[in-house]
Amino acid sequence: MSRSLKMVGVTVVLAGLLAVGGSYAVGVFFKKDFQERVERANRWLQTRSIRNIGVQVESYDSGLFSATARTRVTLESETMLTVKHDIRHGLGTGLASFGTIHSEVELPQGLSEVARALFGGELFEGKAPFTVDSAIGWTGGKRLRIESPRFAGKARGVMGIDWGGIDGEITMDSGHKNIAWRIEAPGLSMTDGKNKVEIGRLYTTGDTVRPGTRYFRVGQMELGLDKFVAHMEEGKLRRDFPDPLEMENLKLSSDIRENGETIDSALTFSIGKSLTEEVAVDEAKWTFAVENLDADALDTLTRIIETSWQEDGKTLADALKGQESTLASALLRHKPVIALKEASLRLAQGEFRASARVSYIGENLDLDRFDPERDLAIDVECSVSRTLLAYLIGLEASKQMAIGDAQTEEALKAFATQFVDQQINELMNKGIFVEKDGLLIATLHFQDKTLTLNGKPWNEEEAGGLFSGRLP
Repeated sequence: MSRSLKMVGVTVVLAGLLAVGGSYAVGVFFKKDFQERVERANRWLQTRSIRNIGVQVESYDSGLFSATARTRVTLESETMLTVKHDIRHGLGTGLASFGTIHSEVELPQGLSEVARALFGGELFEGKAPFTVDSAIGWTGGKRLRIESPRFAGKARGVMGIDWGGIDGEITMDSGHKNIAWRIEAPGLSMTDGKNKVEIGRLYTTGDTVRPGTRYFRVGQMELGLDKFVAHMEEGKLRRDFPDPLEMENLKLSSDIRENGETIDSALTFSIGKSLTEEVAVDEAKWTFAVENLDADALDTLTRIIETSWQEDGKTLADALKGQESTLASALLRHKPVIALKEASLRLAQGEFRASARVSYIGENLDLDRFDPERDLAIDVECSVSRTLLAYLIGLEASKQMAIGDAQTEEALKAFATQFVDQQINELMNKGIFVEKDGLLIATLHFQDKTLTLNGKPWNEEEAGGLFSGRLP
């Protein structure tokens, strides 16, 4: 054998030994890492859960390129779920990553027996009800794939249930500084005779980051529901449940941004359409915001909250003790604003809009000397279409007049119309509203102990009794 062939052979053997030895070393480190991750998750649950939820490693069996493990999720020390893990590391993953974990939730035996009795067979056709595939990079970053299979069946042959499953992904870096996710459940429907409840696609998305060494997070998050429909046409539910009840495009979103030394945040809730037996709403939206919040003060507050969670028996009040005044003063440093940036409601009868701002305008950061009449400015503006206001007042008037049975329906309507016109004219005459382009507008401003309505000083005596809600 030539010298070069011997060298090649020796290199191959050494490479093989190195790969095998490397896989074994990775397996040792992976076991330690796996156990530490479970311990961290358990500490997180213990500090944040109300009813003592925990997670522990039940077993871990190591192999050269793989391992199997089981973890238990407990509630008040009782095992609620068992999760089995199929682990690959080193050559088991082709050295493409530090390791991979395929995790499957096992249904408790009691629940499986109940499911077989209800549906006459195995749930999810024997598949795991929930699985997570994790890929852990060499630098500690993780990518998680989440799945739950679809299920359709009839409970005792009567109630039809159709569950669309779950599909999602989560990515994060080694220190969980950057976290992004997309998780969605296609939907759930339940049908019992002529009664039906349908929940459309439920989803959440997000992309957040801890800037620099900050404890707080910035970024965007959204939680949404495509639709919710409930029709109850028979049985007890027909008496106790509003029918119909329909809602579309429900969304809850947040946007938190760091602007140098300050933080701006906004929380928006919106409904595309809703329908009940009495009211049909075409669109509704509310946006709340906090602006110009001092970033250093927010970071300090976040650290205090984190610390209070991690120490047994320590409440947030205990953690804040002695720091309230200093922290409050720091939060006021950049003159923060709390605002209802938008509140809107659109019906077939018209539209309502409102906004409000409470601004800190004081110069003194000493909380003990805080004077709301001097240090705050308040602005409120609302507008409502005349047709919508007439409709709303008319509803209330009709309810009150319906107490007497002597009047005919036509007389009630005529009297309600007269009452509505009278009420709106009274609001206009007393300056509560000014009319512009078919809208009734009210603008309220408070500053330096002075309150104005539509640019004029507010006179409480003249406005008194306007909103008593009783008929003359």
